[in-house]
Amino acid sequence: MFRAFRSAEGEHLILDDNAFIEVVMPKSILRSLSDREMDAYREPFRERDSRLPMLAWPREFQPFHGTVLDLATLRPSVSSWLPQP
Repeated sequence: MFRAFRSAEGEHLILDDNAFIEVVMPKSILRSLSDREMDAYREPFRERDSRLPMLAWPREFQPFHGTVLDLATLRPSVSSWLPQP
């Protein structure tokens, strides 16, 4: 599905069909959601433009580019601004 979201069809799936909310999200939850619950998830994404972040995220998701980000190289830079326990 993420590959589809990264294709030309992805724009239609996410922006027009709201596939992240209508398909991906319900299938990733271990129980069925009520209509009221689904409406709560839909609410922030009623308009096409509000779904743009859901289009950007799978397109920026690194592993599909054929490389995996080396998290060990990020640790020193991230540690410098993360609060320490």
